[in-house]
Amino acid sequence: MILEARGVTAGYGGAPILDGVSLGLEPGTFTAVIGPNGSGKTTLLRTLLGLLAPSAGEVLLDGHPLSAAPRLEVARAAALVAQDAPPLWDFTALEAVLLGRHPRRASGWFDGDADVRAAQDALAAAGAADFASRRVATLSGGQQQRVAIAAALAQEPRALLLDEPTANLDLAAQVQTYALVRDLCRSRRIAALAVTHDVTLAAMFCDRVAVLVAGRILKAGTPAEALTAEVLTKAFGTPVVVTPHPAGGTPVVLPTPEARR
Repeated sequence: MILEARGVTAGYGGAPILDGVSLGLEPGTFTAVIGPNGSGKTTLLRTLLGLLAPSAGEVLLDGHPLSAAPRLEVARAAALVAQDAPPLWDFTALEAVLLGRHPRRASGWFDGDADVRAAQDALAAAGAADFASRRVATLSGGQQQRVAIAAALAQEPRALLLDEPTANLDLAAQVQTYALVRDLCRSRRIAALAVTHDVTLAAMFCDRVAVLVAGRILKAGTPAEALTAEVLTKAFGTPVVVTPHPAGGTPVVLPTPEARR
């Protein structure tokens, strides 16, 4: 495991949001965490990154306590693609990605030739090389998300954590984003975790899915194991139908007419 939560309880101001959560991220695998609003998904990301200390249980990085690891080591191991990151409107895509080099930058402050090459490689890996010189403000939402992923890749992480990576993207950009992350897992042996509401896309592209409800994992497993009508109806409090996708057989989640009443 690259990152692993073992029996983690965590929250804010003494109020637990997560309650005994265990979840591991293995190299080369793409995991989705789904669940209703307020279930603790973003809190889980913060805890896995060491930004929030658990009150019980522990987070491990390469089998060792994350709490004992220097922040620079954590930043080099795990990168976050945040949902609410400030847009870098006045930067070019290449400049924005170079900001992601900070944990790896030899001088600590100034970009060297190796940093520029790494940023260019990250843009290429994210399918964003063609707009490296364009201002971020001129890019579409899907292109901006590719730049954000490239900035995370510039850290050369072994774990990639994404918070609602397809929020506000059109259908094509949603599919492209999920396919990109899955391919990065395969080609670079990265362990990726995405917090998402896109249940059907998670089923199509992720190796494992964890259903988080009220701070506890209700079910975890392959998409077929975790995304059943029984589990999702219980998780979201609304009746759903789960049917195989006609192209590939992965679970497709549909609301039922009763949900409109």
